[in-house]
Amino acid sequence: MKPEDFQNSPTGRLVQILQGENPCFAFVRNPLPPVLELDTEIWCTLSDADRALDELAGLGRTMPNPNLLIRPFIRREAVLSSRIEGTQADITNLYAYETGQLTLPGINPSPPESDVKEVLNYVRTLDKRWGKNLMCCYYQSLSINCQ
Repeated sequence: MKPEDFQNSPTGRLVQILQGENPCFAFVRNPLPPVLELDTEIWCTLSDADRALDELAGLGRTMPNPNLLIRPFIRREAVLSSRIEGTQADITNLYAYETGQLTLPGINPSPPESDVKEVLNYVRTLDKRWGKNLMCCYYQSLSINCQ
């Protein structure tokens, strides 16, 4: 670690805790939360985002099956997160595999089946972990008890 890399850091400072031939340093963070300067542009952007979320929530309340909105996002997240680990499958490969077709006409080459299974396992984990919670949130927004 180079102490000079931490000079003028907005997140904190280094404090020398041992001296001598091999000095030792500790990083002391600045107090949280930091002071945020929010200008008019940020407030307008936050307001637009809040309005869009309200609109989406309203649409979700009118849907008999909100999984139609949620599940594609879960699959997309699974594909993107699995790519970090080196898988080569994309969303098309995942949907094809789920329908029993690892290879699709006109799509060459197919990724290894193990990659698609890895993504599918990620989807199942997200469904198991978050699917029920997302549905409960939806039903609670409609004032329906979800146990």
